[in-house]
Amino acid sequence: MALQLAMLTLQRRAEVSGMRVADLDLEAGLWTIPPELTKASRAHVVPLAPLSVALIREALALRPPPDAEGRVSPFVFPGRDAPLERPIAPAALSHAFRDLRAAIGVADLTPHDLRRGGASMLADAGVSPGDISLLLNHQDGTSGARVTMSVYIKSTFLAEKRRALLTMERLLLTVVGERPADDVVVPLREAVGA
Repeated sequence: MALQLAMLTLQRRAEVSGMRVADLDLEAGLWTIPPELTKASRAHVVPLAPLSVALIREALALRPPPDAEGRVSPFVFPGRDAPLERPIAPAALSHAFRDLRAAIGVADLTPHDLRRGGASMLADAGVSPGDISLLLNHQDGTSGARVTMSVYIKSTFLAEKRRALLTMERLLLTVVGERPADDVVVPLREAVGA
């Protein structure tokens, strides 16, 4: 389940493996990762889609029962040896992923590749690099977008380029008084956001 959550939320393996019940608002579909648990050392709010919420609820149901004193693990994925003190180690996700990789015959793939692949899939679906950067907790979505674009997103942005060039064509045709081929005139002010 932890690997599935890493894929669905695009968060780092250590953040997913260390997920704490106190940081979740399942009714609102939010997971607030506190600064001390993020690589960036700043709080990060992750919206949870319905499948992520369902997986978390399932993981919570699988936690060990309360101990003799009625204490329950504060972790969604408690560690085996000390469920009240520690979550599963991030390496456990890597080991599980290695076993999965071997079972399907894929080499050289890591849990972090789920973030990279997911970022590329979102970019291909039209999500802006700035929004992807925010989701990955890379700075503020603008300066962090450089890291996101250079390391994570491996998209050609063909659809976005096509939209941009069609917009450019319409703008230029409008400026010179011609009608665009599809007979849809985009007013110059509207096209440039004025």
